Amino acid sequence: MIDKNEPISISLEINNICNADCTFCGYGKDGADPREKGKLYKSVFEKTLNLMSNSKVNILDITPTLGEVGVDNRWLELVKEAKASEGVSIVRSYTNAINLHKFGFDKILNSGLDVLQLSSSLIDREMYKRLYGVDKYNQVIENILGICKRNYELGFPVDISLNLRVDLPINNFYKTEFYEEIRQYILNKKITFLENYDDFNGLIGSNDLPINAKFASNQFLKNNDNLPCYQLYRAMQINYDGVIQGCACRVEPELWTDNILDHKSIKSAWKNDKLENIRYQWMAENSIPECCKTCMHYYPYTNLLEDSTKSVIKRYVLSMMKKLDIYKYYIYLNLWKQKSRNTNV
Repeated sequence: MIDKNEPISISLEINNICNADCTFCGYGKDGADPREKGKLYKSVFEKTLNLMSNSKVNILDITPTLGEVGVDNRWLELVKEAKASEGVSIVRSYTNAINLHKFGFDKILNSGLDVLQLSSSLIDREMYKRLYGVDKYNQVIENILGICKRNYELGFPVDISLNLRVDLPINNFYKTEFYEEIRQYILNKKITFLENYDDFNGLIGSNDLPINAKFASNQFLKNNDNLPCYQLYRAMQINYDGVIQGCACRVEPELWTDNILDHKSIKSAWKNDKLENIRYQWMAENSIPECCKTCMHYYPYTNLLEDSTKSVIKRYVLSMMKKLDIYKYYIYLNLWKQKSRNTNV
């Protein structure tokens, strides 16, 4: 299922500008991103689409590493252009949902976007302000309920999921009025909670985390120090200026390699000398980039084959269900079952 000559997917950094100030995120912290603020170069976007048209890679993420899609008014136009191109079948984005109303729910859902992940804190206003650093709770609640309800009404054209950051235990979320309403439009399995956080190389302290949350451990790396991280083999991260970075976990100058504008194929960009050297040094000489030694996202690349196979099968089944126009009925049925069970999590 894995072609070593090409990535599984490609991620284009739409910007490094955000409209929130999350305590648990590296954005805005000294040392997290040494670059000037910027937005995706049109030349980088067009070059990437052109190269994808002659490759097997058909999954494109239009999303930031440390930023927010909703502050870029080109977001949906980029999505539309990508989906209209020859080489892109799936487009995914990640957002804090603050500005969704400015784009319009119908325009988002009919843009060609396939996957939309929403990051938020949805228990109460004070918790949201403490963790996200802005007083946008009511707007976010309205946006998330609005887009999920409209997605339901349109037959689920977009796969929407909620990635929540809340004080623990998570059971408190299921006692909220928001959950009682949102559960009509989204399955429980599409709601996840982050409980173990990245410390961004020490930039985030324990007091910056949600109450009772912890920092993730790097146990995998301790046990597999000669196995390169799966991020080096999974997705090709292209920064807003075209620089190809070894992963999308953080902004890491140590992992910056060639520029996509200098390549004539996805294969040559993916196998560029600098990136290949990082992979080789790690595997053959156990020479790990300094930034990776403290990264909490490490996962051995040997696990990628199994995970990738499962993802390919899942995407195939989902595409067939949508092609046969039965996917929406599958979701409607499971929502009805969810409501009938009156689940108390």
